[in-house]
Parts: sequence; C-alpha cells; structure tokens
Amino acid sequence: MAEFGVRPDDSTIHFETPRKKRRRNSAVMTVNLTPAIDITFNLLIFFLVATTFKTAEGILPSEVPTDQGVLDATPLPISPIKIRIHEIGEGPSDYRIAIDNWRRQPATFLDLTPLLEGLLDKPGFDQDTPVVIFPEGDVRWDHVVNCFNAIRRVNIGAGPDRIFRNIVFASGS
Repeated sequence: MAEFGVRPDDSTIHFETPRKKRRRNSAVMTVNLTPAIDITFNLLIFFLVATTFKTAEGILPSEVPTDQGVLDATPLPISPIKIRIHEIGEGPSDYRIAIDNWRRQPATFLDLTPLLEGLLDKPGFDQDTPVVIFPEGDVRWDHVVNCFNAIRRVNIGAGPDRIFRNIVFASGS
C-alpha cells in the first residue's frame, strides 16, 4: 500500500495528485521586423545622400497652330544672363570671366561691356533681363565690383530702354 501514498504507521489514506502533464507551449510564429526596418532606413538614408535635387529648367518645345486664333507677338521668357568670375591667381589681373551658355567670352571687364550691349539687340533680352554675378570661390571683391561697373557702363550714354535694371549678386552655382 505504500505505493498509493499509504504509510504503514498511519491509518489514514493520503491522496497524491498526479503530476500535471507538461503542456507543450504552442509556439506562436512571429516575423522579426527589426532587420527589415534597419534595411529600410539604410536605403532611405542612401537615396537621400546619393540623390541630387535640381529644379527643372528650360523651355519645352511646342508647336502652336497657325490656322486659328489671334496671332499676337508673345514675348520670350526672360532667362538670366549668368556671369561667373573665377580667381586664377593673386594679382589684380588674375581672373577669368565666363558667361553661361554664351559662345563668345570676354577676356577683361572692358570687353564685357560691349558684349552685354550686343546682347540687348538679341531677341529675348531686354532691360528686365536679370544679370546675375556669380563670384566663384574666394574671388577678390575688386573683381566683383569691376564686373558690376562693366554692367553699369552699358547704361551710360544709352537710352532708357538700353539698360539692365536687374543686377543680382549670387553665390555658388
């Protein structure tokens, strides 16, 4: 009787509960999203660093019908004249002038004035055309002032419609 929980010196019968069967934990399948989130943020950072943001610019070509509507002279859109000044040495004449998208480039600031006067005769350029001066890098202030003076010399002796009224200073690109 010892096997059923009865002791020989005790007359009471004690009941021992059978041991509970171990339940196997039904493992819930979960997906670990930590690596996926890490990869997503790495890709986001990569594309933010590797992407260059530029504004779209230019003129879209289009064909206007000629057989209908009123044919009025439409002014061309104003595109700025961008003048870049580069320092190439320490001396007062160690500079280079470049006008963006223009074949003929001035060698000195004195050459810049007649070139700009010639631009006023071209279609799409008038007194409201912005002239933007871009001093590149560590350009001496004298060169920037000389460029401004060359643009202002276009105005001297010309009629009121032969001047550049919109001269802007910019930095970088």
